[in-house]
Amino acid sequence: MTSIWIEKRTIVAMALSLLALAQILDVTIVGVALTHIMGEIGANTYEASWILTSYIIAAAICMPLSGIVAKKFGRKRVILVSCAGFALCSILCGISTTLGWIVAFRFLQGISGAFIPSLAQGYMVDNFSESERPGIMSMYGAATVIGPILGPILGGVITFHFDWPWIFYINVPVCIVSFFIILRQMKETRKINISVDYISFLFLAVGITLIGVFLNAGNRYDWFDSRLITISLICGAVFLAFFLWRAVIGKSVLDFRIFRHKNFVMSCLFKMVFACLFYSLVSFLPLILENLYLYQIDTTGFVLAPRGIAALLAMLIVARICKRFDLRYILMCAIGVNILACYLYTCFTPNQSITFLILPLIMQGFATTFFSVPLMLLAYYNFPKELSNSAGGIYSFFKMLGASIGTTIGATLLTRLNQVNWNDLSKNITPWSDVYRGWMQSLPKDIDFETKFAIVAETVHKSAGFLSYIDLSYYVMLGSIVLLFVPLLYKKCKL
Repeated sequence: MTSIWIEKRTIVAMALSLLALAQILDVTIVGVALTHIMGEIGANTYEASWILTSYIIAAAICMPLSGIVAKKFGRKRVILVSCAGFALCSILCGISTTLGWIVAFRFLQGISGAFIPSLAQGYMVDNFSESERPGIMSMYGAATVIGPILGPILGGVITFHFDWPWIFYINVPVCIVSFFIILRQMKETRKINISVDYISFLFLAVGITLIGVFLNAGNRYDWFDSRLITISLICGAVFLAFFLWRAVIGKSVLDFRIFRHKNFVMSCLFKMVFACLFYSLVSFLPLILENLYLYQIDTTGFVLAPRGIAALLAMLIVARICKRFDLRYILMCAIGVNILACYLYTCFTPNQSITFLILPLIMQGFATTFFSVPLMLLAYYNFPKELSNSAGGIYSFFKMLGASIGTTIGATLLTRLNQVNWNDLSKNITPWSDVYRGWMQSLPKDIDFETKFAIVAETVHKSAGFLSYIDLSYYVMLGSIVLLFVPLLYKKCKL
């Protein structure tokens, strides 16, 4: 069994996992450097958010097309072109000096990278047996788990010590090494001359784009109070409905046979909901550390590092555990650990020690690994190999959709909760409050009343933000409790 790790197919799988890591990393690494990018290109927060959104929308449009593209042009050729395109677009993003150019190149980068995770999963399903997959999937799972965790860490360190273009340039050596390994070691799949239903693709692309606009701009324009946001959602839903209609009449760019497999469909939905809960919480932790705990951007990266280290350590043992124990119970344990981590988040205080801060991060690192790998094994259990490329695209799409929805929900809840908590705290700022009078008297005597009141106002603002994150952690914990017994819906799978 140990000899499998020096075989050509495993070396190719390693290269594909490395490429998938770069693609997934680019979803999160830019977020930390966004403030620096905004200052250099002269964009506001909403405009700069399209640097993130353009990449996600492009990837979401193209991921479901992985199967048909691999059949038409060959898996190896598609991966090589994607690898080269991803490296080129990374360079172009780094040298961009205007918002328009960087958004355009990020969109192209999203298209280039969209096929990599999907086809990587397809390659592993096709070339490894069910008994070999736990080890191989744990290696690939490292990329899917470490990418979102490592993104904010690398983004903070690189931006602080170098400059923001380097968050794109680091993709280039990874792509070069992976390109030559795949070029020399990977076998090409048989190409099939199939027709592409471009109308179906148009419906899919427009529908996903409009839904992306709804998710990205909804919170800014107060959701359904905005006619533009409402129209975006309705039109997006209509275009996706037309896409499904094309599938019903047998004309689609997506092979809908993959949805006949219960385990796969359940795993996609399960992954989406878990990603929604996970990203709604972790996406905003760097902001809490920087704005409320006043950590430097590189310090924030180092504080978050234990979550990535824990996830990597878990990868060393997850394959063995998946072979020994029922995958359903492993999933339940992972969700249980995540629930406990969320509970610890609700116990945070403004003067939190770094030790207590790191503990839930370590727990989340282990939880994400022990959730992702068994779920992927369940998704592809007894799955037909001819559908593996299409399935990989859909599985990755649902994960990205969950992350996008979760980030949007998290931002909306934090905004609303912050207002509620600010109102509750402000009620106590009155001349008749003994606590308020004592607080004002405790401030230095040599500053005037306006300065003292500004200090009080800033403290209330930070306290409201802090309480909002604790409330959000509580809601995520409740959502995770609901998921706890979902794995029992699976049938027992023996590896």
